[in-house]
Amino acid sequence: MPIVNIYIQDVWSRDLLRNISDEIHHAFIQTFKIPDDDYNHRIIKLKRGEFIYSSRKSEKYMFLEVYIFPGRSRDAKRKLYEELFNKMKKFGIESNDLTVILNEVPLLNWGVNGKPGDETDPGFNLNV
Repeated sequence: MPIVNIYIQDVWSRDLLRNISDEIHHAFIQTFKIPDDDYNHRIIKLKRGEFIYSSRKSEKYMFLEVYIFPGRSRDAKRKLYEELFNKMKKFGIESNDLTVILNEVPLLNWGVNGKPGDETDPGFNLNV
């Protein structure tokens, strides 16, 4: 159940943003083995001057802030990063123009179906 916030400068068309979001989702399916319908993305498009970052980055700079259940291995995370960076190259986003932060939130701190997350079955294996 990753929740993905995609921070990006307002230089992309709606169609390209949807394609970027889909590629990000597929990276999670491939590496974290989440279900195909487990899709929670928010795109935050910022105007020039509202998204301030290093001059070493291009206007295509993207910051992914991701909230995940704990349990994924270091290897799964490494594969996720590699997959995300490879998929973003299709859109002209170079490795210097992508930052990914994974926030592992304890299951107790997720409210799912009216219960704490540690009292529910996520429906997929967290230990990948």
